[in-house]
Amino acid sequence: MTVYIHMNGSESDVFRDLRTIVADPGLSASMTSFSVPDPDGGAPVSVRADGRVFFRTAAPATPDIGNGLVRALVNDASLHVLVRAESPGFDLLPGTKLITVAGATTPIRTVGSTRMVQIIYDVAGCNTGSGAKGYWVLDGSGAQIDMPPDVVLLHELLHAFRQANGTMDPADPEGQIVRSSPSENDYRTLKSYPLRSTAPATVHSGGPRCALPPAPAGTKPPPDTNRGTSKGCFVATAAYGSELEPEVDRLRRFRDDVLLKTRVGTVFFERFYSYYEAYSPQIADAMRANPDMAASFKVALVEPISHFLEFALRRPDGDFEEVPEPWRSYLTHVLGTFDSWMDDIELPSCFCGLTPLQAARELAVLLPFVLHSPQRRCAYLDQLEHGGMIPLALRDARAEAAELLRSVGVVDAELDRVIGVGVTAGGAALGGNENPDIPGQNPSQWFYTVTFTNMTNVAANPADQPIPIPLDFRLFYKRVGLAGVVFQEVLNVAPGSAAVFPMGVCAEMESYAWGMWGYIEVDGTLQYERLLASSDLGLGDITPQKANLWSQQHPFPGVPADTDGCADSWRITS
Repeated sequence: MTVYIHMNGSESDVFRDLRTIVADPGLSASMTSFSVPDPDGGAPVSVRADGRVFFRTAAPATPDIGNGLVRALVNDASLHVLVRAESPGFDLLPGTKLITVAGATTPIRTVGSTRMVQIIYDVAGCNTGSGAKGYWVLDGSGAQIDMPPDVVLLHELLHAFRQANGTMDPADPEGQIVRSSPSENDYRTLKSYPLRSTAPATVHSGGPRCALPPAPAGTKPPPDTNRGTSKGCFVATAAYGSELEPEVDRLRRFRDDVLLKTRVGTVFFERFYSYYEAYSPQIADAMRANPDMAASFKVALVEPISHFLEFALRRPDGDFEEVPEPWRSYLTHVLGTFDSWMDDIELPSCFCGLTPLQAARELAVLLPFVLHSPQRRCAYLDQLEHGGMIPLALRDARAEAAELLRSVGVVDAELDRVIGVGVTAGGAALGGNENPDIPGQNPSQWFYTVTFTNMTNVAANPADQPIPIPLDFRLFYKRVGLAGVVFQEVLNVAPGSAAVFPMGVCAEMESYAWGMWGYIEVDGTLQYERLLASSDLGLGDITPQKANLWSQQHPFPGVPADTDGCADSWRITS
């Protein structure tokens, strides 16, 4: 494993910044296409460069900070660093643009023995065409100094380095990168750039000089989950004579303050209202013309619904096992009715497209009003945690979200799971999040990984003898919208060991194919041959859906079926 440049059209700009940091003519990167033999013996395959960074020269006796840092990351065999250049408007996390931080380093994630980390930075240096260019930080006198792209990238490489070697200061990672060697100021000294302030009060100060341009005309705004509605309660208003009556207002408040505060509730209401709107105005007109009909509907339909909603909203949590019969059975029936009615509201497994605060508002409705027991809330929060949706990346909105959730009765244990225990706002360069949890917040922006485990010391058929042999794995993958394939290989994987292929950004992975080679004995001599390929399995180009289906149809003993849309695992037996 090594350092890779993400091949998204800005790779030459990233390499420019790396050359500025390293200043070594031996620094190289794989950025040109080439051909490799077809593993099935056909015509050569046109291969796109994978962006791998390497050195053609030996390290100098006393490397400077840039040379030493990049070489240390390149030479770490267990580490995979993906450097991504993105625009200032890139959505680093839901509700957080890259412009707010200039650059960020994700937490290290481990698959098998491979550690993976992404560096994402604004390679354009805050050049949006709106406002002045560049980012600023403060020097020791409080004056603004530049934070150019090469400094931003060096800064984030230091974060990756500190994480990889276990020396990151969790209490103040930003201050550490500026103050403690190897540091940003060491690099600034090398390049004769002005030095950055190291004072606790100003070391975190900084920001963009540019601004994001306004959205183009006609751009659809993000969904507003906090809106009301003008759609009327026709039948209830006709039954009570006025929309100002308390019973009508109760129905309206449930609609506006509960259902329409969530995306799923809105979908539920819109589906219901499409039918209601078709007939209710005519019924309401008939009720207004016939007082007897209005009275009948009021007693038989509207009042029971109004009281049912009031009871549902006021329903307390609590154990009623000690309640004597027949009241216990009655309460069980009533509460079961509430739960089955609420079950029509589908619980969201993803808050994609919502800001963290909007997601908190959604949970402020779902937790107390839809999930009416600690057990159901716990199970739902487990699901959200497993999917990486919580804790929410609230930062400056954490206090507002906590107040909102407490106001509807969310208990502290649940609150801690939603907003995180001990999370503090701020404290990072340029006012953002120093270690954004992209794998949790937006898995599609993480690596697509394929893991091969050499289990040739296990026989596929219990009646056969296992034949443990080292294996070479080669993988070809296509990316969305790009011609050609990317080629990677991991050689000499010993029996009992695994090879992990991090294949770039999950959302950009289209399909892949793989082959496996090894030495086997043929007529008393060892021959190097292709032993198996994905084409032998009839899979063709493998997509996440194909891989998941294959896992379900060919279960491995004791191993759950593959359900991860961004990770596949293949086990090779004798």
